[in-house]
Amino acid sequence: MSIEKFTDSYRECVWKAHQQKCFYCRTPVLFADFEIDHLIPEILLSDKPQLDKFLKEYGLPSTFKIQDIANHAPSCGPCNNRKGEKLLAVGQVAILIAAIASKIGVIEKCQEQVRKHKGLESILLSIKKSVDNSVFTKTDLMEGLNTTGLIEFSGPKQLNISQHQICQMKSTLNLDLGSVPREFFFSKHASYRMLEEALGMDEIICALQGSVSVEQMSLAPSGDVRYKILTEDNAHIVFSITRDTIFIVTAWRLRSS
Repeated sequence: MSIEKFTDSYRECVWKAHQQKCFYCRTPVLFADFEIDHLIPEILLSDKPQLDKFLKEYGLPSTFKIQDIANHAPSCGPCNNRKGEKLLAVGQVAILIAAIASKIGVIEKCQEQVRKHKGLESILLSIKKSVDNSVFTKTDLMEGLNTTGLIEFSGPKQLNISQHQICQMKSTLNLDLGSVPREFFFSKHASYRMLEEALGMDEIICALQGSVSVEQMSLAPSGDVRYKILTEDNAHIVFSITRDTIFIVTAWRLRSS
């Protein structure tokens, strides 16, 4: 029996990465029936000299960890029982370690998706509880988003930029950025999209001052009015604004086909 404990989500990632088959006999195995085997057995954890000896024989670094993704293999019950705590031949171990290593990226990507889904589930559960109790607030939402890491808000960036330093467009929103310093906040999503689409701060300012069209959207959960603007370069920017703060919710550029 394995000393190391595994979550169901991790087991599922390992199982799927290996096409839902036993690593040793390649027979399809049900999720409920498969076990995670340690290719190099856990029994060596209690005998450091023996562990060091075998790692050297296997050509593995001294930092190789027994209880690690690089040593985990999905196994059916019969194969796991037959192998038990046996040490496999050097040549066989080298081949099997390489096979396990080829699946590590797939497993890690699966785990990242699981973490994101759990974060979203946590937020939705908190929102549901708040709504049920009639105590949902903007603070609840912000704390939930920041805690899970799904959305982070950068610190305020003080701007005092003359319109002529940035662009010569006419302001459709009547924002006077030259005379009123404003704090800009960006959601993590907006920051990612700006990087992906090569949307710089200067283009955001220009868009606020001289967009092609402005559309008022529905109220945000906080009660703030949100706007969506479109520029001549097909950049779309969704934001909300107060007297001295502009919050960029998201931004993207529509590519022409």
